Amino acid sequence: MWLRTSYFSNKRSLAGLDIIVVTKRVSVESSSHVFFSCTFARKIWRKVLIWWELDDIAIHSYNEWLLWLANVRLPKRSKGLLEGSCYVLWWIIWRHRNSLIFNHPPRNQENFFDDVVHMSYLWLSSRFKPKINWISWLKNPNCITL
Repeated sequence: MWLRTSYFSNKRSLAGLDIIVVTKRVSVESSSHVFFSCTFARKIWRKVLIWWELDDIAIHSYNEWLLWLANVRLPKRSKGLLEGSCYVLWWIIWRHRNSLIFNHPPRNQENFFDDVVHMSYLWLSSRFKPKINWISWLKNPNCITL
């Protein structure tokens, strides 16, 4: 059960975020664990990498993710789409954690990847002109030309 969250120390960084977790004892869990290392996050991350046709890589922190993103072999515009998809992924993880904090009934975790695909499409297609094609987005987003 998730109890309380702290704050973002920097709006562009996840480094200042900690979550208190109640199991048999109270402990502080880092944002690196919540967004990158926990089983739940890793499961969705793998699906995102498969969807983008990228090699599975274990990333353990926001800084590692930034380094990986800078070095991933994609065109600049595709990297922007991938970056947006990752932000949506983290938002969905955070939304799930909040639903647990405030005692909302837990959602079926099998739908979270679908949420990443759908929400990232809605967000990114509203930011780019011409609009991103939904079928192309579903099949392979890194093949989209803008």
